[in-house]
Amino acid sequence: MWQALVLPLSLTSLLYAGSLLLKSLQLFDFWRQHGIFGGGLSFDFFKCAATRFIDWLSAISSNIMTWRNYIVGPLTEELVFRACMIPILLCGGFKPYSSMILCPIFFSL
Repeated sequence: MWQALVLPLSLTSLLYAGSLLLKSLQLFDFWRQHGIFGGGLSFDFFKCAATRFIDWLSAISSNIMTWRNYIVGPLTEELVFRACMIPILLCGGFKPYSSMILCPIFFSL
């Protein structure tokens, strides 16, 4: 019985293992480049980290694929699903308020 819980969670965790490993290797490389292994953190480290973060943020905000994947895609998916589900729920005898409450629940399933 426990396998029904452990195996799907393990597979889902495995999907994120590659990106977590990549981010940790990039962080390790950043630390190695700035030589902050042994000593304490210096002001230059924070300045460089803030600069890299701002550069990363500006690169992501100007990338059209990021807008498509993280903003427009989920928004249109939700709108299309609701546009298809609400008439079906209304024809099924649900009241408009009930269909507005049930539609996100069905979307999450």
